[in-house]
Amino acid sequence: MPSKPVTAGVLIAALLLVAASRAGAQAAAAPPPVSPTATPAPSAPPDAPPPDRKYRPSEEVSADAEVDFPADL
Repeated sequence: MPSKPVTAGVLIAALLLVAASRAGAQAAAAPPPVSPTATPAPSAPPDAPPPDRKYRPSEEVSADAEVDFPADL
């Protein structure tokens, strides 16, 4: 009968082998990574409507200010 450390070592080696083979199978089944340049950046619509109101850069809004939203939202 083999000693307990040898049996434990064989079990650990077998588990590592199974884990490595599963990881390899998953990596082989995964689709190739997509290039980051494959999708173009979104662009602004060509006929965007003008904003409702022109804001001055010096205009500030307080955090406590109340905002009126349209009723149809």
